[in-house]
Amino acid sequence: MDGPKKVFSEQEAAQIVQRAVHLQESASEGRGYVPGITYDELRRIAEEAGIDSRFLDQAVREGNAPVSHRGLLHFTETFERVIEGELAPEDFDVVMEHLHTGGRNSQVMQIGRMLKGNTYTGWGMASIAVASRNGRTRLSVKSNAFVAFFVSLYPAIIGSVIAASAMGERGLVAQGLGVAACLLATGAIGFRAMLRMNHKAARALTDRLETKIADESAALRERLARVPTTVPDDHAVTQDLGQAL
Repeated sequence: MDGPKKVFSEQEAAQIVQRAVHLQESASEGRGYVPGITYDELRRIAEEAGIDSRFLDQAVREGNAPVSHRGLLHFTETFERVIEGELAPEDFDVVMEHLHTGGRNSQVMQIGRMLKGNTYTGWGMASIAVASRNGRTRLSVKSNAFVAFFVSLYPAIIGSVIAASAMGERGLVAQGLGVAACLLATGAIGFRAMLRMNHKAARALTDRLETKIADESAALRERLARVPTTVPDDHAVTQDLGQAL
């Protein structure tokens, strides 16, 4: 193909738009980019694509449940949310208080209105990213197989190699292979179980953080709403001061 494609499937279009959003978000560095898409914006996109508004509304109702993105072989799972409202840099403690850090592999760093790092979920580890700007907050939690592998599958692999070698040296090759196979099977079962629990814990962490960020953003808007916005009249102030003197 000499030039770019002219027609894309719906799945290709969704993937391209999602990729473009991530590229723009990475390149913008907070300048003018507003994460997330409102319903009105989504409706305009659907109208331009020739999608009947009835089916858009039905899809929105059916898609209210939070979705996730699964990585290769489901070794990772990413949960993303966009929350209306933003956090001030000093209010990021509402996120930090729900993170379990302290080890070499679980460190979180905040720079201005952005927070990135790794945290323990109770069943493994997850990387977390929070960016709060232009009236919205994007939250991303990605669970991974790091802890599950080193706690279950890695010891099983080492144990199977040692068992097969030791028993093979004594002429018990078949028995050694059998023991190795049992160890590997047990490790694989434990690995998958820990991985599932880690994904579940990462989802629960995402839900908690979404709620806390939304509550804190709402509280911030309420505090700002109570701040007087009228500027005192200079003449009235001068009169009041004169009377006081």
